[in-house]
Order: sequence, then structure tokens, then C-alpha cells
Amino acid sequence: MNTGLGVILYLRQHKKWMFYLSLLMVVVFSGVIGYRLAQNEPRIGPSPTDEDIPAGADDERISAGARVTWQIEYKMCGHCMTSSNAVDHKMAGLTFTQLAENYPDVRILFFSPDNIELKKSFACYCPDHFILKKHDDGFLAVLRTAAGTDNSNVYQKLPIKFNEIEKTQQAPLEAGRVFSSLSDLQAYLERLHGR
Repeated sequence: MNTGLGVILYLRQHKKWMFYLSLLMVVVFSGVIGYRLAQNEPRIGPSPTDEDIPAGADDERISAGARVTWQIEYKMCGHCMTSSNAVDHKMAGLTFTQLAENYPDVRILFFSPDNIELKKSFACYCPDHFILKKHDDGFLAVLRTAAGTDNSNVYQKLPIKFNEIEKTQQAPLEAGRVFSSLSDLQAYLERLHGR
């Protein structure tokens, strides 16, 4: 009892300091909560204007003999593939602004009349991965992403009927199971078929 009474007397004597300490804790707690909530919000800033275009970019046009370097990012695996080739006829003659308008889903990393660097992102796996899943005909198929796109093409159809697979294995194969090599895929198929 004496300890409890001592605490109460101490709090009464230092009531002013306890009030300030409580207020400080509320402010800090509110700041932490606000910061955590703001992390998921989009950034607020000025929208791009003509001032954001590199100086003289609209005075220059892409030459017919220019090289374009593509960086293709595949978000599902995090891989980025780079390729460089001659500019196609649709890009030749475009200014920076025209290029940005004609390719709105592409980020322009570098722009000059003879050299362009572009980046494009896809929400899929890169062509280095193999995806095993149920095909429309009821059999299993191995799919791969076509380079530079997000289109999946049938790499190989398998003579394994989806209905004949154990129920526990069907859900992952309905969504698609990803393999980073053909040997990993082959080992999985042997285990699947050996059941």
C-alpha cells in the first residue's frame, strides 16, 4: 500500500511534467502512425511540364541510322534483359516529345539523334523461366514468355492429363508453377508422374 500511495503522491507533485510527457508521447505516436500511412500513398509533386524535357530535345530528331537500346524489366522475377538494334521506321524522325507521346508505356532513359535508350516493364516472368500449367485442352503445357513482350507461348505440350494429377497438385498447376531451368522442370515432372 505504501508503494501505491508513494506513486500517487509523486504523480500529484509532478503533475505538470506528467502532462507534458503525455502530450509528447501523443505527438510522437501520431507522427509514427502518419508516417506509416503515408508510405503507401503516391508521391505528390508537380506534373511533368515542357521544362522537364532535356534542353534542345525537341530540336533534334531520331536519325534513320540510329541505334535503340531496350531494357526490358520483368517484374515477377526481377530480371532485366537488354537488346540493341537499329531503330525501326516508326521511330525515325521523331522528336523527344513525339517519342514520349507515341510510346506512353515506355520510359526514355537517353535521347540523341543517333542513340536512344528505352525501358519497358512487364508484370510477368522473363523468357528464361518455364511455366507449367493446365492448357485449354485439358493437358499440361510448358509456357514461356516471348522476348520483349508479356505474351506467353506454348513451349511444349505434355501428354499428361490435368484430371489424372493428384488433387493436391492441381491448384498450383492451375495457376502455373514456375521453373528456372528445364532440368528443374524435368525433375518435377518425374516426381509428379512417379506418384
